[in-house]
Amino acid sequence: MGLIAERVHSNSIADYIRFRAVCTAWRSCSDDPRALGVFDRGWIMLPRAFDIHDRRCFLNIFTGWCIHLRIPLLHRRYVLGQTTDGLLVLCWKVTHVVHLLNPVTGKLINLPPATAKMLPWITRIEDFLRRYICAALVDDSVAVLQLGRLGLVIAKPSDKDWTRLYPDGAIMSTMSFAGRIYCATTKKIMVVETAADKQQPQLVTAANYECGEASGFFTRLCLVDNDGVLILVRVAYGIQRVKGQLQRTCKVYRVDLEARMTVTMAGVGGRTVFVNDRGDRALSVPAGVSPSICADTVYLCSRYNEGTGRAQVDAFHLPDGRIDMDCRNERPCSMVDHIACYVAERQRCCLARYETESDPFGASARGCATFRTERD
Repeated sequence: MGLIAERVHSNSIADYIRFRAVCTAWRSCSDDPRALGVFDRGWIMLPRAFDIHDRRCFLNIFTGWCIHLRIPLLHRRYVLGQTTDGLLVLCWKVTHVVHLLNPVTGKLINLPPATAKMLPWITRIEDFLRRYICAALVDDSVAVLQLGRLGLVIAKPSDKDWTRLYPDGAIMSTMSFAGRIYCATTKKIMVVETAADKQQPQLVTAANYECGEASGFFTRLCLVDNDGVLILVRVAYGIQRVKGQLQRTCKVYRVDLEARMTVTMAGVGGRTVFVNDRGDRALSVPAGVSPSICADTVYLCSRYNEGTGRAQVDAFHLPDGRIDMDCRNERPCSMVDHIACYVAERQRCCLARYETESDPFGASARGCATFRTERD
């Protein structure tokens, strides 16, 4: 039994689930994956262009395997996006409760609802959906949502409301790393401090970065977990155009949390990093998973087209400084194209009009529900 479990777990929790589904004897003596609390971080949900009928397509970035899953829990819920761990961030259309769903195991984590208490400038569900950028989770216990460049809220599953955090500078990137939640702002790298008892969570300085020019409108900073090493990717846009596009430069820094500083890197340890042009989604992938992926390269992914299911990909080869502009392959799509579509996709929630009987908060003139206030 132990040998079977070891073999089944060697690649992915998906193999464990498949074996339980087809083997009655194994299912009767093995644990439900939802009870195990296992997060298979290798799976990413690709855009709808890769779906088969009503089954969403998931790609394993460590093996290159694709599976198609039907996810009933997406019904009557907004799909806000995905966490850095591959969990789906959902918002129930009726109560506005925020959920985190492990799409492979089916485990669901319930968080407080989206309310007007989250941030002063969010008064309607429409505001929340449009400002949502990304989410991060630590050990099933603490979740953080980034709402715009100035909004960061934190909560635990047992909390009734979200608590606002106050970053120093505009937020460029948010992610979970080594059991903690970090964010890169225009001034520094900060970490969420929650250890103190009976004290509100707060953001404190984790490291200062020295990236040359000041970070501004034409600069994107993105934190990435590069195989257990926290790195900072900086993409800067110049004022001159090359082939009709703004000239770009890319640099990578290792975040030294002990020294509280950043150190320039000449590569990414033989791996490959994918980032988008907004800085809110990134992945570090082993280069050997596909021959189409170049080692020590940063792929900048942008301009995802929902109709064609393609994205523009610019490759920054770090060792020699070479840049390949728009290096998309012709069909059939390579693994680079698949990951680029996921990274470049801009999540848009469907702001459909609510039905009167299912809208407990009332509908505004534009058809979007407003939040319940204290006096209600």
